[in-house]
Amino acid sequence: MTIKFNRRLFLLGGLASGISVTGYGIFKWLTGQPQDIVVAILKRRLGYLNINHDDLLKFSSDYVAFKKSEQKKLRLLSLASHPMRFFSPYALLPQGNPLRRLENNVVSQFLLSSNYFHDGEDDAKTINYIQFYDPVNTICANPIMRFVQKAAAKK
Repeated sequence: MTIKFNRRLFLLGGLASGISVTGYGIFKWLTGQPQDIVVAILKRRLGYLNINHDDLLKFSSDYVAFKKSEQKKLRLLSLASHPMRFFSPYALLPQGNPLRRLENNVVSQFLLSSNYFHDGEDDAKTINYIQFYDPVNTICANPIMRFVQKAAAKK
């Protein structure tokens, strides 16, 4: 018995896929967290680094707490968190686009909040989240600073 591909079968397939996408959207709308989009951005943009998943979750919670006024927008973006782990329209968006700025801000904040710069930007080392980098509240924290070694110590 062979199944003939006709218009009715095509429409039923389209209806089934539409229902599944709508179901996923409703599920994410009800259960989605603002942290999901932050983790998705970090996994896609920093996927080449060795980062502990628990550190990503801690950072995402701190980031969402820091961006209290943006929680509703982040929760809405969490609808696209799963596809954004693999694809982002980042390269197609113009400079200054809010989604592009969000991605840049999340990645920059995570790298400044981790030991990435402290350990000399070594991609082979495990990146650990230290604390949320906020120059206003974090005293004397400059992760990019390098200590000058004395000439006597080198001899």
